[in-house]
This record gives sequence, structure tokens and C-alpha cells, in this order.
Amino acid sequence: MGEAYSLNTNSQYNSQVNTTFLRVARFIPFVMFAYGLFIQFGIVKGSELYSWQAFVLLIAALFVTGLTQPDGYGQSPFRQFAYYLIFLSFAVFVTGIQSVLLIWPPLSVTTVMNFGSRSYWWSTLLLFGFTLLDSFLKWPLYGARGAVEDLALFVTVTITAGIVVAIALAQMVDHTSLIRIKRRESLQYNRMQVLINSLSDAILSINSKGIIKLYNSAALDLLDTNKSLSGQKIDEVFKLYGQNNRRTSLFDLIDGANRTLNREDLIHRFSDGERMRLGITGAPIHSSFGKSQHAREGYIFIVRDITKSKSLEEERDEFISVISHELRTPITITEASISNMQVLAGRQEASPDIVKGLGEAHEQVVYLAKMINDLSALSRAERGDKLETEEINLDDLMQSLYKEYAPQARLAHLLLDLDVTEKLGVIETNRLYLEEILQNFIANALKYTDKGSITLHASRSEQGFLFAVKDTGAGIAKTDRDKVFEKFYRSEDYRTRETGGTGLGLYVSEKLAAKLGTTIKLSSRLHHGSTFSFTLPYKK
Repeated sequence: MGEAYSLNTNSQYNSQVNTTFLRVARFIPFVMFAYGLFIQFGIVKGSELYSWQAFVLLIAALFVTGLTQPDGYGQSPFRQFAYYLIFLSFAVFVTGIQSVLLIWPPLSVTTVMNFGSRSYWWSTLLLFGFTLLDSFLKWPLYGARGAVEDLALFVTVTITAGIVVAIALAQMVDHTSLIRIKRRESLQYNRMQVLINSLSDAILSINSKGIIKLYNSAALDLLDTNKSLSGQKIDEVFKLYGQNNRRTSLFDLIDGANRTLNREDLIHRFSDGERMRLGITGAPIHSSFGKSQHAREGYIFIVRDITKSKSLEEERDEFISVISHELRTPITITEASISNMQVLAGRQEASPDIVKGLGEAHEQVVYLAKMINDLSALSRAERGDKLETEEINLDDLMQSLYKEYAPQARLAHLLLDLDVTEKLGVIETNRLYLEEILQNFIANALKYTDKGSITLHASRSEQGFLFAVKDTGAGIAKTDRDKVFEKFYRSEDYRTRETGGTGLGLYVSEKLAAKLGTTIKLSSRLHHGSTFSFTLPYKK
């Protein structure tokens, strides 16, 4: 109990404890007065040194010093020292030194609270002095036996007071640590609240039972309300409907998800019937402590109003779909007409300028036709149409693709190899999407392979039907591998810049693969070729 443990602070907890013990100190004169009266009338035994004059004088002094002690930490050490002198004198000359055992522990706590541990040790030394005084004055009556009893009493009182003070110190330290932790938590909470309130997206946090615990002002704006959301169930706040106008529980969706929840197809209905399409991202909050480290303590949501953006996307997709459809006929007629003119120019031995001009025009028309096809595929990939499936004979499909692209491979002086070592059988999926993905892979391989071979592979695996297109072309740099599936992305590599393209092929392929319930895997090494693959699961 060193000086470092002084409790002379402004802690609310310390003030409350100190006030309690000060009240005890103020109550002591009344107890001592009653005890002195009992002694005076012979009801109980007092000190062998008792006299009524000492009783009157000391009880008056005890009342004056005890009842005039100020609240809080405003006491003077001299006042406290005088109080101890009077109390110890009262114990020696009136009640007996044994009464110190009951009163001294609370007095010790008030000493530590007000003046620190040094004053506590000085008061203990004062107690020891009065113990020696009591033994000296009663030596003629009891001799050494009385001195030993007084010494034993001193040790008992000192140990008891030390235990009480140690408990008070420990509680103070625990309480101070708790207050500090609460302040830090409150600061972190306030910081987080300021942060999430600065976000334009609605943020909501719920516990493991679906009760809202935290939200920002954007959530109130989104729901068009000024009522508190705390304590409400998430499914009562968001009245969500999915396909076929079926009521959907947001809590059930996130509670049953094994990964981050991302939905853009849910509709929230207001009480007046107005609808709002929402983009919802949800993730679980895991415990960080003990055996429940992986348990979910709650969930956090980011919610956006995507009604307008989705409406614009749908209008854009519809526009692209209509335009690409309407342009097919004039582009096809233009391409056919230019082809015929090229044939006629060749037969009539037209001037080289005319032949060159017709060739360039034909190339641009073909490029435009490919672009229209890519835009049409993009529109299909981004529409939320229901997936229509049919049974497809994979052996026939792979043979058909091989026959379609083998002539192009020969013209490019490349070897197109069909790697199907077993009978594949039938799969139920969307034929258009599957063919388009594989065609994009083969077209890319033809475009970026100068020499070598292209392998079209299909086989059965434990997970499902595995499809892959492998080439010996330029390969893809590590810096480009994560970007090749982005919309309109074109690598800065000169080989890429030398070839035409819209940068939509792989983006569309990834979108279509997602619609088929699979993901595309890319394995590539610069100057050693690339492999694009995906697996379609067996129908359950």
C-alpha cells in the first residue's frame, strides 16, 4: 500500500465511498455517548481508567470534531489528526482500548480516501502510541499480561484495518478501470456514430435475434420516418417482397447465408402502398472471445434505394436490345452488298483503290456486326430474365463448336484440338448462354494466339461437367488477370492493342456464367498461353 495508491481523486465512486465512511465517523460520537452512559450507570464495563469527568470532556470534543467534518475531500489533516487523538483518548479513558477494533477500520478508509497512504501509516503509528500509553497506565494493575493483550489487540486492529483498506483500494482500481473502459467504449461508439451518420447509405446493425441496435440518419431518410428504430425487429421495419410478390424475411436471408448477402431484387412496400427497390448488402458480426469466437453476435446491413438506377438500367438494356435487333438487318444487308461488290470488282479487274476501299469497308462492317452482337449479349447478360433451360447433348455441342471454328483455326495456321475422351451425355441448362461462353473463349484464343494450338476440352468431374479452352498464345500478365473480366477493359499490352475488340466478351461471359450458377477460372502465364474453364454442376 504505497503512496502510488492514494485515492485522493475526483472519482465519483471514491466520493461515494468516502461519504459513506464519513457518515460512519459522524455516527461514532452517538455510539460512544450511548456506550459511555451504559458505563456510567454500571450496565457495561468500561476502561479501568474511567472517570465521569473524562467522559464528559471527551464526548463533547468528539461531538464537535465528528459532526463538523465537511463532505467530500475538503477535510484538513489537522482536523483528522485531532479527531483521532480525541477518539483514542476516549477509548483509553472511557470505553476501553478494545472499542478501537470496531471503529478503527472505517476511520482508516476515510484517511486513505482523503490523505493517501502516508497519512494512513501516521495514524497507525498514533494508534500504536496510544496502545503503549494504555499499557503503561494499566501496568500497575495487569503488568506484562496487560501489555501483551494490548499488543495483540493492536496487531488485530491493524490487520483488520489493512484488509478493509485493501478491499477499498481494489474496488477503487476495478471501478476506475471499468469507468475508463466505459469511457473508451463511449468514445468509440460516438466516433462510429459520427462516421456512419456521415455516410449517404443506410447502415443498420441488429443482434442475433433480429433486433435493431444501431442505425444512422440515412436509415431514417430511407424509410421516411423520424421515429426511433432501436428495439424494433428488422422485418417489421423493412417489409420486403421478392419474386411473385412473396413476403421475404431479411433476417432469415442473412441468418441462413454462409457468406456476405448481396441482393438487388427485393422490394420494400410503404404503408401507403408506394414501392422502393433496395440494394442490400449484409454480413455477420462474429464474436471475438472465448469458445464462441465463431458464433454470430449479430449482423450489419448497408441498404440503398436503387429504384431509379435499376429503372435506368432496365431502360438502357431495353434500348440496347431494341437497337441491336433493329441494326442487324441493315448491317447484314450492307455486309452482303459489300461482299458482292468485292466479287464483282475482282471479276472486272477494278482499280486497286476500289478493291482496297471495299475491303476496308467490309472489315469495318464486320467489326460493327460483332459489336452489335456483343451489345446484344451484354443486354441479355444484365437482364434479370428467368433462366430457361433445356436438355443439351454435350457430345453433339462440342462437335458442333469444333466444326464451326476449325476452318478459322486453319486459316490462322493454328491447330484446333477437341479433347473429349469419354461420352459426356446430356446436361440441362441454357443452350444460348453455354454456347456463347465457349464461343467467346474460342474467339479470344484465336485472336491472341499467333502459333501453336487451341484445345477445346470437356469432361466429367466430381463437381459436374468441366469445360475448358486452352491456348498457347500470348498469355495474360498478373496485373491484368483481375481486370480482364471488367466491362470494356483493354490491356495496355501492344498485342492486345493490335487486335480489334470491344472489351465486352469476357465481361459478358462472366455474367452468363453467374446466371448458369458457376464461375469462370483463369489460369495464365505470360508468353505461355491461357486456360479459361468453368464447371456446371450435375442436376440434383
